Amino acid sequence: MSDSATPKQTRRQHITREEEADRCLNHTVYSHGSQFMAALFFLAIVFGVPIAQHIVEIRQNLAKQAAWNPSHGELKPGLAPQIYDVFGLLPDKWQISHAKGFWGYWNLIPSVESISAFESSLKENSVLTTTLLSPTQLVMTELGAGNEKAYIGRDGWLFYRPDVEYLTTPGFLEPSRLKDRSHGAVAIQPDPLKAIFDFKEQLAARGIQLVVMPMSTKPMIQPEMLVGPSAAGADLQNDSFAEFQQTLESNGVHVFDPTPTLRAMAKSGAKQFLESDTHWSPEAMHEVSLRLGEFLRKNYGLPLVPEVYSLQREDVSSLGDIAEMLKLPSDQTLFPKQKVTIQKVVSKDGSPWQADRSSEILLLGDSFSNIYSLEGMGWGGSAGFAEHLSWALARPIDKIVINAGGAYASRQELMRQSMRGVDRLANKKIVVYEFSMRDLAQGDWKMIKLPQPKAVVVPPVVIQPAKPVEPAKPLTSFEAIAVTPQSIDLSKHEKFNFSASVPPSQWQFSILAADGSVVCKLKGGGTLANAIEKDTWEGTNAYKKPVPAGEYTIKLEGNRPDHSVIDPVTYPIAVSDSKTTTPSPIQPIKAGPGTDTKPPKTNIKPTTTVKPTTPAKVTEEGIVVTGRIAARPVTPKPGSVPYKDCVIALQVTDLKVSGGTVKGPNIVVYVWGMKDNKLVDGAYSVGATLTFKLTPWAEVDSKYGGYNRQELDSDDALNWEAYWGEIK
Repeated sequence: MSDSATPKQTRRQHITREEEADRCLNHTVYSHGSQFMAALFFLAIVFGVPIAQHIVEIRQNLAKQAAWNPSHGELKPGLAPQIYDVFGLLPDKWQISHAKGFWGYWNLIPSVESISAFESSLKENSVLTTTLLSPTQLVMTELGAGNEKAYIGRDGWLFYRPDVEYLTTPGFLEPSRLKDRSHGAVAIQPDPLKAIFDFKEQLAARGIQLVVMPMSTKPMIQPEMLVGPSAAGADLQNDSFAEFQQTLESNGVHVFDPTPTLRAMAKSGAKQFLESDTHWSPEAMHEVSLRLGEFLRKNYGLPLVPEVYSLQREDVSSLGDIAEMLKLPSDQTLFPKQKVTIQKVVSKDGSPWQADRSSEILLLGDSFSNIYSLEGMGWGGSAGFAEHLSWALARPIDKIVINAGGAYASRQELMRQSMRGVDRLANKKIVVYEFSMRDLAQGDWKMIKLPQPKAVVVPPVVIQPAKPVEPAKPLTSFEAIAVTPQSIDLSKHEKFNFSASVPPSQWQFSILAADGSVVCKLKGGGTLANAIEKDTWEGTNAYKKPVPAGEYTIKLEGNRPDHSVIDPVTYPIAVSDSKTTTPSPIQPIKAGPGTDTKPPKTNIKPTTTVKPTTPAKVTEEGIVVTGRIAARPVTPKPGSVPYKDCVIALQVTDLKVSGGTVKGPNIVVYVWGMKDNKLVDGAYSVGATLTFKLTPWAEVDSKYGGYNRQELDSDDALNWEAYWGEIK
């Protein structure tokens, strides 16, 4: 066969992807100008953002340094950009030289929490985030899209995604659901029944009854504002709630469900929730407090008592927490501030309502109880759920209310205070446990063990009306005040201890200046029977600042159950400062009309001086400590939770103390981790050595205790002294 007869090989008509890539990379020719521009563009992307970040931060830090005032007690701002704070995560020479053994050096490695907190702070403060996030989110919101935390509703209404997911996810008591949640990325205890029954048994051992109040969520009551008018009045609920309620009731736990009350009010056209917030309206909260008051009186035999509080209307306006989570520009107009009228609860003397730790009723709650009580939430103060429940019952109540963590935070705080020697369950008969229903499906229902009571407690009993005063020995007026000592020296940090006999009444201790003006109000409350009331005064005003040396007066005043005024009694005292003044002589006792002007009765024993949490003789500056941060929790990412403020706990060790003493080698120092949805915890990295001015936590708990709080994940921390800290 000739060569011409041999078939030719077919030529392949396609090339592989590898061959195509090889041709592009090895055979493409770029001009010098194109090469230069491509390299320049690449370098601009890589280095442009960091350079811009440096320029912006240095300019901001220069402005902060110019405005810095050392008298404010704040750390002087540095000039270097935040990225260089990463070196603060590393141990210093002193820490390395004092480390002992393998674990000593191991603990010097920066913790995951510190690295995560540092990264979050960098992201939140970056130029790209601050310049692009808000405008981009504004465009998305105008198009009807929310974000990972918010749904856009109708007519300017916003809905919190976890509230909607509570209704759309499977029943929270389904075994498969409980299993999935318990094996998630973070180990939790997902079963609310298990935690509530355990809590109920612990309270029963002290003779205390438990009332559970799961708070309805916004889409349950106002679904028409999310999906349209056709949803109005829909009976929406998670599939497991009926089983949850029935199981509790059949096992002796009373459940007060506010949902029927809120739905009935919603049918009349009244809005039961704030438009751009997760929480209820003032009118809804007030109505639920009335219904809960009736529930408690009916089931626990609470006696009717004369009215002891009054309501004062006040208009407030604020932007809702869901709108805050959208992170829109500050000048946005899509969601204006909403104006509402709150009703502040005040005592007969006009002073704001205060929790009474001697009350037989304790409210444990979350932000639904705080919304009109904690002024930092932006909706006013002294008008929250605890205040209105107290008004509905016409009696003082006690409260532990903390934003976030409704499934465990208030129970955990109850345990923490007990471990630190403050028994908030003393004399209690009823505990009302309020939490959001979304926590049933999404919360961590930690098993929290309370310290055992010191004494054997009688079986649970209902509250009965106080026994009437014996007719043979009626007490209708205040008996004179007993005071020890008669004068104190501020430089020695002494205190007055005083007591008086009090008839059935609403009463108040106050400190008056020489001109009759009120310096501060001290202990106050109500009693249904004769009682000996005691308190102390350390010579400070309402802002905990030392008063000027001079003459003062302790005054006891109040009203009887029939609202008649009881003649006040007073006692003169003297405050001095041995550094500059000499105590004034004590004048004869001054009494109100109709009272005995004789010296105080000697059969009334003065109070025993209670040892403060920190047995320190504090200087005028207070306790100052320099220490190393050994551990800290992660601050929530701004916008990730419906709370714009957050307090974090620091473990501070290697202590050097001046101006007083602290117990042990470790203390807990609470500081701001987030303010107004901005991280402010950059200085608090693990390993950093800082100087703090300390205030015992017990003195500021009423001011800061209600905020969202991130605690240390250590049981040992329960035994450490706790303080509020300000960087010096």
